[in-house]
Amino acid sequence: VILGNDGTGVLEIPEDRRRQIQRSLQLGLTDLHTRFLIREKRVKVTMIPGKNVYLLDSKYAVSNTKSTATKYLVDTEDTFDNSLLQVERIYDALGNKISLNELSNELAIRTLSDNTLLVPEGFDTATVLSSAGLDTTSLMVYYRADHTPLAKYVADAAPTIVPIALPSKYMQALLYFIAHIVTG
Repeated sequence: VILGNDGTGVLEIPEDRRRQIQRSLQLGLTDLHTRFLIREKRVKVTMIPGKNVYLLDSKYAVSNTKSTATKYLVDTEDTFDNSLLQVERIYDALGNKISLNELSNELAIRTLSDNTLLVPEGFDTATVLSSAGLDTTSLMVYYRADHTPLAKYVADAAPTIVPIALPSKYMQALLYFIAHIVTG
């Protein structure tokens, strides 16, 4: 008996295995969301004159009233929750696409890490950008987002009702991942 068959025909996850499966499920969801663009979110970055490194972290979000840090992340549809896995693309305030990680382009924004942007010196006031019709007062950052963390207490008490937002085409991969981790 590894996961759910106790020999009586009742398929239920034993309590002592629920936490292991929950951790494996969360790891599997993160792995899939890292490999594939399953969930995309966005956040607006308000440019600060003279600043060229922007950490995309909730402590810089306007909605985070507990943080005393300078706020430059403006929430869009959702509250910025540190679910960022990878920056996918960036647009200026007018909707023009900004180059990302193009080594041959001196005005391209670079990612120093998964959640850190390096904006070229003078980008916010660059005359080249203004003459090109770009508005660099703010940036709209689209990013690959992780699955919402599983509600730990709900998963422990009632594992069969934990919501998982995953397209069905990825479900088999998730099941194989969990089986591999739990039995491996």
